[in-house]
Amino acid sequence: MFKTWNGIFNALNRVFNARKSRFKTLNEVFNALNGRFKTWNGQFKTLKGKFNAWKKVFHVGPFTVQTGAGRSKHSNETRQDIMPFYDTPGLTYDSGALYDDLTPPPSPNKKNMAKVKFTLKGVPDGDAIQTCSDLKVALTTNANFPAPPITPIVFGSLITAAQTALTASDNAAAASKQATTNKDTAIAAMAAAAMQLVGYVDLTANGDEAKILSAGLSVRAARTPQAVPGLVQNLSVTTSDNAGALDVHWDSLPGAKSFEVQTSADPFTPTSWVTADTLTNSKTTLAGFTRGAKIWVRARGINSAGKGAWSDPAVKVVP
Repeated sequence: MFKTWNGIFNALNRVFNARKSRFKTLNEVFNALNGRFKTWNGQFKTLKGKFNAWKKVFHVGPFTVQTGAGRSKHSNETRQDIMPFYDTPGLTYDSGALYDDLTPPPSPNKKNMAKVKFTLKGVPDGDAIQTCSDLKVALTTNANFPAPPITPIVFGSLITAAQTALTASDNAAAASKQATTNKDTAIAAMAAAAMQLVGYVDLTANGDEAKILSAGLSVRAARTPQAVPGLVQNLSVTTSDNAGALDVHWDSLPGAKSFEVQTSADPFTPTSWVTADTLTNSKTTLAGFTRGAKIWVRARGINSAGKGAWSDPAVKVVP
C-alpha cells in the first residue's frame, strides 16, 4: 500500500514541477513584454516632448507690436506668419518670436530646370530630315555634349539614308502620276478609235441586224412608240378669289407634255365647247365669265403621239 501511495506522490510531484517550469517561462515572457512596454512608453514621452517643442516654435501666442505714436497692437500671429517678414515696419525684435527658431524660407531665386522641346510627330518628311540635319550640326564638336550616345558620323549616315529614301519615294510618286496620265491618254485614244469603227459599222450595215452582230456588236432594242396620254382624272372646278373666274385643277398625267382646257355654257353640246387655255401644269384659273352663269369644263392631255380623250366634264356656277 505504501509503495502505491509513494508512486502516486511521485507522479503528482512530476506534474507540479512541469507546471512550475511552465509558469516560470510565462513569467519570463511577461517580464520581457513589460520591458518592451516601458521602452515604448519612454519613446512616446520623447516624441511628445519634441511635439510640444515644435508646437512652441510654430505658435507665438499674444504679443505686442509697436506701431508708432506710442500705440501698440495685439496679435496672435504664428511664427510662420512673422519670420518671413521679420523686417516689417513697426515689428520689434522683442515681440516674442525668436529669429532663429525656424528654417529660413526657400530662396526666391531658385533656378527652374529647363527641358528639351523636340518632336518629329506630324512633321513633313523633308522638314524632319532638315531638323535632324540641324541637330547633327549643332552637336558636332559641341563642348557641352562631348559623348553623345550616337556619334555625328552615325547620325549623319542615318540622315543620308532617310534623304535617299525620300527622294526615291518622291520620284516613284512622280513616275506613278505620269504613268496614270499616260494611261488615261492611251485609253482616250483607243476609245476615240473604237467610236470611229462603231460609226463605220452602223453606217455600212444600214440597219441590217445580222451585219451588226457579225461585227461583234450588240443591236439596240427597238424604240417603243409613244402612246397618246390617258384620260385626265379627278377634274375639279372651284370658286376663284376673283369675280367672274373659276379655278380648275386635276391629277398629274404620266406621258402628257401639255393640257388643253375647254369650257361651255349650259347646256353643253358637241359644238358648244371652246378652248379656254393650253398649259403644261395641271391647274389653271379661267376668267371672263358672267356672274351666275353655269359653266361646264373639260380637259385632255397632249404629247408627240397625239391628243388624249376628253375628261368627264365638271360644272360650276360663277360666283
